[in-house]
Amino acid sequence: MATIPSAVLSEHVQERMKGRHLVSAIFLTYRFDPVFFEQEVLPVLLDVPLSHAAALRLVQLEDTLRHLRGQIAVYYDANGLISSEAGSAKLDVRRIPVRHRTGIFHPKNVLLLVESKDPDDQGHHPRTLLIASMSANLTRAGWWENVEVCHVEEIGEGDKTFLRDEFLSFLEKLKRKVDVEHGAIQEMIGCNRSPHGLD
Repeated sequence: MATIPSAVLSEHVQERMKGRHLVSAIFLTYRFDPVFFEQEVLPVLLDVPLSHAAALRLVQLEDTLRHLRGQIAVYYDANGLISSEAGSAKLDVRRIPVRHRTGIFHPKNVLLLVESKDPDDQGHHPRTLLIASMSANLTRAGWWENVEVCHVEEIGEGDKTFLRDEFLSFLEKLKRKVDVEHGAIQEMIGCNRSPHGLD
């Protein structure tokens, strides 16, 4: 009988980020805890040494985000926002509530556009798209406490994939759902249409 792999979600994402810089990120979730996201999820993506003191940690994260080339956006159900005793969100992350006329916004995905820290022989830093589908909400319980499922697809520049057309269609539908500026989505769509993009 096959062994089902298991890991702490944050540690699994951190492992996937090794040797790479974050360019842009999109998170889709039903329930969303902005403070937990800032304090515990963002540091996993940014790969910078951070203080254990919350106030100093925020300043360091703010400085790191200022130098990020792309954007980080969280799309969440408008009724799924969780307040925290630790305060309110402080960082420059796009927080985009989604409202359906009927039903709820319930996807739980992480889309990370990353690039290699080391250049290839031509001096190019290859980009990779990490697409995670999971059952975990963007909350402490979802990322740290509950037993959840997660599957990650990794698509490198020039890779042939049947996911491309549906992935682009999904991003376009998400853009049309909310009338705001969608910088992180545009970055990922642009990556898929660039000379070095996904095939």
